[in-house]
Amino acid sequence: MMASEPVTGLVQSFTAGRISRREFVARLLAAGLSLSAIGVLIEACSSGPTTTTSGSPWATDATKLSGTVKLYKGPFAANEPDLQKPYIDSFKQVAPNVTVSFSMFDWTQATAQMTAALTSGTQDVIYIPEVFYGAFPWSGGPLEDLEPWT
Repeated sequence: MMASEPVTGLVQSFTAGRISRREFVARLLAAGLSLSAIGVLIEACSSGPTTTTSGSPWATDATKLSGTVKLYKGPFAANEPDLQKPYIDSFKQVAPNVTVSFSMFDWTQATAQMTAALTSGTQDVIYIPEVFYGAFPWSGGPLEDLEPWT
């Protein structure tokens, strides 16, 4: 069994409404996906720019989704792109018409680079580590509180 098969099955179960968003995220975490990869999957399962916290799926057929998801995070390993590739490839099997663009910020310039990305709106998903939460409050700012999603 390929590593992507369990993730593919989870995405299909989620988009079909067979599992809740909470269970979807919990299972992806248990499967070892990073929070940034999970964010990409949740965004891609959305049927449009409007978000919802209801229990219903956002996309009935992920193969019909199109667009670009930009994933922007700091590296946790020298081979971070290689580590993210299997998750992106797994996602592409479920949503082949969605382009995933992965890039990283430099930890030494993280605050300035994340601020620029948030201000420009060029990134769909930005991993913001706990040490930067104070600099990027969600309330009244460009970020969204993810508590209702988990």
